Amino acid sequence: PPSSASAGLPDALLRCPQCLRDTSLEPAGGGWLCGRCGTQYPRLGGLPWLLPAPDARRVEWRQRFRLLERELDTA
Repeated sequence: PPSSASAGLPDALLRCPQCLRDTSLEPAGGGWLCGRCGTQYPRLGGLPWLLPAPDARRVEWRQRFRLLERELDTA
């Protein structure tokens, strides 16, 4: 199961940024799952990706990275 211990964070400290409750996230499927709202948070590069709407944020960051790559290629 994933653990944030390698990042220096005890799993018990991880909280869902969408529902902001005191319930901790549970390890599930290579990431973490909020038992209250059901949002799945991935682990990227060994770190928990705890942003609201994580799938949308991943798409946004990939788009930004591709744009930066294109800008650097033309520079």
